Amino acid sequence: QTGSPNASIQNTPVGSLPGCTTPITIFGTCPQANNYQDWVAYDFLGMPVGVPITITIISGNTVFTQDGCGMYPASTGIIVIPPPPIYPDIIECGGLGNTVGPFVFPAGNTWTNSNPGIGLPASG
Repeated sequence: QTGSPNASIQNTPVGSLPGCTTPITIFGTCPQANNYQDWVAYDFLGMPVGVPITITIISGNTVFTQDGCGMYPASTGIIVIPPPPIYPDIIECGGLGNTVGPFVFPAGNTWTNSNPGIGLPASG
């Protein structure tokens, strides 16, 4: 894939960078990176899961990614993207002899029901 960074983050220490991976993969920096604490982020959509891949950035095309210290090409090395977690479905059925719930909601949450005839109050 070819593309520009999807996001830039300024004045943020490396330990405070937001992200979905732990740890965040950093594969190209200059010695001054910790002085300025400015970063860019790339999203590579549609990457295969469960197979070894390498991501290589060959050049920068923004003011944040200009090569000021000979860091290109920058590579992740071999990484394996794990599959997303699978969460089981939860099915609750009411009816003769069955009880649905109870459901625990955080304090302050409210709900409404447009059909109290089903045995659930109009609100709670």
